[in-house]
Amino acid sequence: MEKTIKILSCLLLLSCSSVSTFADEPKRLAVIISAAWGADEAIHNDSMAMHQALRQRGLRANEILSLEGSLNRNIVLSFLNEIGKAIATWREGEIILYYTGHGSLEGKTAREAIVGLQLSMQEKVSWNEVFIALRIPPKVRLILLPDS
Repeated sequence: MEKTIKILSCLLLLSCSSVSTFADEPKRLAVIISAAWGADEAIHNDSMAMHQALRQRGLRANEILSLEGSLNRNIVLSFLNEIGKAIATWREGEIILYYTGHGSLEGKTAREAIVGLQLSMQEKVSWNEVFIALRIPPKVRLILLPDS
């Protein structure tokens, strides 16, 4: 698993370093996280449909990063941390974060609610953890598209 995360990190850094390399173009990055429970083809189809929609809206292949499969907290948080490092120097731009899979909601009122990514019956990542891992710079806009 550690080897997978290292390979993922290297690919992520290479991809992010080439994102919007032209000086007059805004920096942008779309992140697709697809957490299927078992052989859930619908989740994969959601991910592919979003990828296609983003391409049709003008994003280049190197501006779209995907993480898909049977995921756990370590893999997801490592992926998001690497993205956070790659965008740390952005002065402005936008991050599109699309999550497809299962969600979770805990708490009795909207104010108490903790919503997150449900990776399996046992593992989840809260939205707060997602935002902490990404460390989005102040003038970088986040577009959050949760399908959970």
